[in-house]
Amino acid sequence: MSATNAVTLTGTVDTIAATITGAGQGFTYTDTASNTATPLTIGTVGAIAGIETNNGSISVSTTNRPITVSNTGDADDVDIDGNNAGGATATITLSTGSVGNNRALTIAAMADVDATGSGAASGVTLVGDNIDITGT
Repeated sequence: MSATNAVTLTGTVDTIAATITGAGQGFTYTDTASNTATPLTIGTVGAIAGIETNNGSISVSTTNRPITVSNTGDADDVDIDGNNAGGATATITLSTGSVGNNRALTIAAMADVDATGSGAASGVTLVGDNIDITGT
């Protein structure tokens, strides 16, 4: 998905990717899949790789499903791109929901979650029963 303004979505997909170009506009996705071990993958959909905003916050969460950030081949697979906006001030939150199933949050080898910049409020929050960070 590609958009200029903030996007908030709820649903069930296997792979998600988004580019939000408007300055300070965020991306929020809540996956409502019920009790599945198949992960929600932040990956490539068509020509869009990963999730990127122009200094807008990113939040991806699941109700009861693992999340995997895959290596899309892009420099940053989840990125608030503070370099384009004079320094990141937004945040990234990735959160796996679990109803007693120990859902994993995985950042795959060579994958990158990036909230760097000069902004004091930028940062990454990872929430999961099991967190595996092989990438950066």
